[in-house]
Amino acid sequence: MSESKEDFSFFIEKSVLPENLALHVQNWVVQREAGKKPSFLKQDEINHLAFLAVTCLRQKALGLQKVNSWSPLLPVLENWVIQRGAGETPTKLTEWDCQDFVRLVLKALTSPIYVSAKEEEPSLPEKAEAEDPLHLLRQHLLLGL
Repeated sequence: MSESKEDFSFFIEKSVLPENLALHVQNWVVQREAGKKPSFLKQDEINHLAFLAVTCLRQKALGLQKVNSWSPLLPVLENWVIQRGAGETPTKLTEWDCQDFVRLVLKALTSPIYVSAKEEEPSLPEKAEAEDPLHLLRQHLLLGL
C-alpha cells in the first residue's frame, strides 16, 4: 500500500476495514487518559485505528520494525484502558489486540473493492474524432476499459 494519503483515504472509503473494525470494537468502552470519563469509540477514532493498523502492517511487511514491535499501535494507544464487554475487567491494549487489528487489515486487503462506474456517458464523437483510426483506442484508455 502506498504512503499516499489519497490511497489510504480511498482504501478506507471503499474497503470493509472500517466496518469490520467498528464491529470488532463495538462493545469497547475506552478510557483514553487517566481521570477522563470512559466512552465508546467514535468513527474518527476507528478510522485512526485503521490508519495505525495499516501503518503497522506496512512497516512489518517492509521490515522497518523489530519482529515483536507493534509500533505505531501500542505506543500511540498505550494509555488506553479498555473494557471489551459488559462485566469484563478493563485492561490495557495488548499485543493480541494489535494482532487482531492487523488481521482485519489483511482481511480487508483480500476482500474485493467495488468501485461504481462513472455516471457520465461518453459523448458522440465529432467528425474529426470519427475519422481518427485510434479514436476508439484512446476512448477505451481514457475510460479505463
